[in-house]
Amino acid sequence: MSKHSPHDNHKGNNAVDTALLSELKNGSTAAFDELFKAWRKPVHTLVYRITRSEQDAEDITQEVFIDLWNQRERINPEKNIRTYLFLISKRTALRMRYRSGLMNTYQAQMPDDFDYDNDASELVVAEEIRILTEYAIENMPKRQKEVFSLHYYEQLSTADIAQRLGISPENIRKNIQIAKDHLREIVALALFFLVV
Repeated sequence: MSKHSPHDNHKGNNAVDTALLSELKNGSTAAFDELFKAWRKPVHTLVYRITRSEQDAEDITQEVFIDLWNQRERINPEKNIRTYLFLISKRTALRMRYRSGLMNTYQAQMPDDFDYDNDASELVVAEEIRILTEYAIENMPKRQKEVFSLHYYEQLSTADIAQRLGISPENIRKNIQIAKDHLREIVALALFFLVV
């Protein structure tokens, strides 16, 4: 039995979350229950904002915590649980929105000997990473998004972006580097949690 007491405000307590994640990693169902009680509502709220469906939000919230339990042995307790849970939430919500259509498209286009369990799963994972990348870019701070979009989508050089926006090349390089670091983290966490 976990020695920690669940309470609504503990989601802001990193020390408590770290301890609970350590216990969860070792298979503690009590720690899982406490994390579920503390984080269910924030996860549900986030998913509802994406899906605008109460039923989908409820279903996805359950799936998010099932994923957390299934991935417990791979968790690093020192990492921020908010990052873990919100990434799983976004990925799962986007998967619900796109997966059915994607799989139907793949099945219609692929030959009869296509390995749906493996080959199609890889395509879906690649599509999910693309969607997460676009979502992350869309939600960057305004200036960073503007700079990175010119670099990423239009493939402009630092000098060209600086000239177009009227800001220094150093500022451009800094914004691009911060954006790349953020996207690397998003993709790394996505690959860590993607279970198709």
